[in-house]
Amino acid sequence: MKKNAKNTLIGFTTRDGLTFQLEEDEEIIVDSFDFRARNSNINYLGFISNKRIIFKKASNILLSGTQGFSEITSSQIKFIYWADIKGIVYGNIWGTNLRILGKITDFTFAKKTQDWEMGNLHKGLGGLSYKNKKQLEEVLLPSLQKFSSEYKIPFGTSKKYIKFANISNEETKKIIKEIRNKWLKMFLILSAVLLGSGALIMATVILFTRGEKSNINNNSQSYKEKKFNPSNANRYEEMLYAFKYSYFDYCKNIPINDLFENFMNKVTWDAYSDGYWEFVKITGDITYNYELAPVVLYFQITDFIPGNSIRFQLSQSLLNNQKMSNALEERFFSSMYNEFECLF
Repeated sequence: MKKNAKNTLIGFTTRDGLTFQLEEDEEIIVDSFDFRARNSNINYLGFISNKRIIFKKASNILLSGTQGFSEITSSQIKFIYWADIKGIVYGNIWGTNLRILGKITDFTFAKKTQDWEMGNLHKGLGGLSYKNKKQLEEVLLPSLQKFSSEYKIPFGTSKKYIKFANISNEETKKIIKEIRNKWLKMFLILSAVLLGSGALIMATVILFTRGEKSNINNNSQSYKEKKFNPSNANRYEEMLYAFKYSYFDYCKNIPINDLFENFMNKVTWDAYSDGYWEFVKITGDITYNYELAPVVLYFQITDFIPGNSIRFQLSQSLLNNQKMSNALEERFFSSMYNEFECLF
């Protein structure tokens, strides 16, 4: 049987004894899609009405580890009224395709609230309403556009869906950054409670803020398609080749090799191990304050399967032999991406 609002949401009674019903003049516009919340790691069925966005916890859950704790303690239904939304971003950016700023309310007697949500929205499996992503987006995107316009909500998208957006790329990035900071704050608090380790928290901050700038798509980037024979090369030659012909997650249309070779002068590449970690080091010159300045970037390889995939994150960045600040890193990478029009 198809899972839709009529048979899975409307009339559902929570463990608190509350029965969910639509409000007067409320109607479902986008029916039953899958939503994986990043902050709680929980799967929801999503619904969009003319008054709010609704998430109902999916029934096929796995009670294990921190996910099991979230499953047990979180509300079975939560929603956000259009009037309470302060910003929406849709489109795959850094592995997440839906971000919402605003007051999201639990459907419980306590009515607990949170001020953001983000995760991956898909057409879903197991008899949901839409056969494929295209069919879902044909209903979803015009609805987001319509209600955002009606309620004067800033609505940003990735480049692919830009015709539906009502704000600029810069405004979109501000919403993304605000939600990222909220996620980071939540993660650090949780880490402090669970682990009580200041060193671990600092490491998390560094890896997260830098990883956002250089995160690799979880799908293997197919450098295998290039003419390369691993049997004739050592691990670090192949690692360097794999790195050069991979793609930044938010700049997938241009290989990393082309980005740096076209943006920097006298570029050199090196892949090596310090005895425990593996790195790719990039050196070159850029024009900074109207003069050529040396740049050195260290990317830590976090996962490398020869002939298959590579993942990495920015470990250290130097300009004029001085450590780059986060702001300077942002300027450097933004300049490079914007030059090739591939940020979104």
